[in-house]
Amino acid sequence: MILKISQMKTCFISVLLFFIISCYSPKKEIVKNNTVTIIVKNQKKIKTSIGSGINRNHNKINISSTKATDTITLKTSDYLKLYIKNDNSFTSVLCKKADTLLINVDSISTKSSFLNRQLKKYDSLPLINELYKANLKQHILAYNKVFKKFIKFDKTTNNLVPETNIIKSNLKDFRNLDSLTHKKFELKKEILNKIYKQDLISDVNYVHQVSLLNFKYFTSLIRSYKFSHDSYYIKKINTLYFNNRLAFNDPFISYGYLNSFIINIVLIDEKEKINIDYQKAYDNLDYHLKNKKLKLFKQFCLHQIAKSNNNFTNNYFEKYKKEYNDSSFIKSFTNRYLINEKKISTADKVDLIGSNSITTNLNDIIKKHKNKTLYIDFWASWCYPCRNEMPESKKLMKEFEGKNIEFIYISIDSDKNEWIKANKEDDLSQKNNFLAINYPSSIFYDELKLQTIPRYLIYSKGKLVDRNAPRPSSTQIRKTLDNYLK
Repeated sequence: MILKISQMKTCFISVLLFFIISCYSPKKEIVKNNTVTIIVKNQKKIKTSIGSGINRNHNKINISSTKATDTITLKTSDYLKLYIKNDNSFTSVLCKKADTLLINVDSISTKSSFLNRQLKKYDSLPLINELYKANLKQHILAYNKVFKKFIKFDKTTNNLVPETNIIKSNLKDFRNLDSLTHKKFELKKEILNKIYKQDLISDVNYVHQVSLLNFKYFTSLIRSYKFSHDSYYIKKINTLYFNNRLAFNDPFISYGYLNSFIINIVLIDEKEKINIDYQKAYDNLDYHLKNKKLKLFKQFCLHQIAKSNNNFTNNYFEKYKKEYNDSSFIKSFTNRYLINEKKISTADKVDLIGSNSITTNLNDIIKKHKNKTLYIDFWASWCYPCRNEMPESKKLMKEFEGKNIEFIYISIDSDKNEWIKANKEDDLSQKNNFLAINYPSSIFYDELKLQTIPRYLIYSKGKLVDRNAPRPSSTQIRKTLDNYLK
């Protein structure tokens, strides 16, 4: 399987997002252990991925396990929502710090359980939904009656269609729909509070459910503004989600809050919402936000611009530095996205940085090993097919150990932090392991037409002899390498 780079990054960023934060915080014991321990039992060694969504700072978890028995330790300040995925199943699980999670993998299913705590009655979402339905019948009927006056459901497209003229001529009545919506979510929170006090739901599930309600109400305010263009809804968003920093501090869905606001409020053109123009969003933010909120949104956009390998990264980062004297963020961002290294890179070379933070280039590496065969692997942390090949690549390297060959890994990640994490997760050798500095601006990438990964090259005695070499898991690769070594 080979995917276009743009497609893979879009899919990865569209990964499912998570929820936390509430107006009512449960009392929790102070736990010093800020980790979640995961024990994987996987006798058939089925590749199983454990991942999380992306937060405002673009941090995420993305780990794969193929061992019969594996122990994984994850750092967390409070809660984690993890996705466990393999070819046979997909499931999610809510963890909190100090948890020990056991994952049993077989060819039919994947099951998870906690070794340090028992699930409670209402840790099941279907049972919670039954509670809502049983206790909110009259309110839901009243809500639906008003809803149908202003919004229709198009069965052919499965979309909600606003009665625009009715809404704009009855803004006051339309606000009543928001009041009913808000009341509905508050009643649901009261139900959650009650079962939490009765110890019928665990704290992590309680907080998650309240967070779901918070985010759903946020999206309803966004929708109401789009239908009515009434500033009442924007003011309410600011009051409930931005002024108190609920959206920014949420470690699970802060990405979702900020991205939704940018897509639906900051950017107007529908085409921009498909291919999100974060440069334009950065420029438009001043019309919608002020002070600390504006600063945090601009940081978010900078991450998005840098993630896309966009040539505008330096331009917008310079804008930010002129506006804000934020040494901590500036230092972190500069290091994470290789800002200084990119400033001095040139298009005529393939500039690289090694795991030792020393810069070099592909020409120098080829010259250094001019009498050897080089097997070069272009990959990225977000490329699942690339990382699926890594175990086979390490086997291949071991088989050819001591022979006149070097295995070179070049990641085209735009984020140095993600590259470092992937190296550790896949246990890659630090020797001949590099991060591309000037991808995709180098002429080399254009000449090579490097638009998909994984991609493998073979150099022999300083010359490129195979620009589409077999991958490590192929049946041909050993014979191909042996031929060049002869």
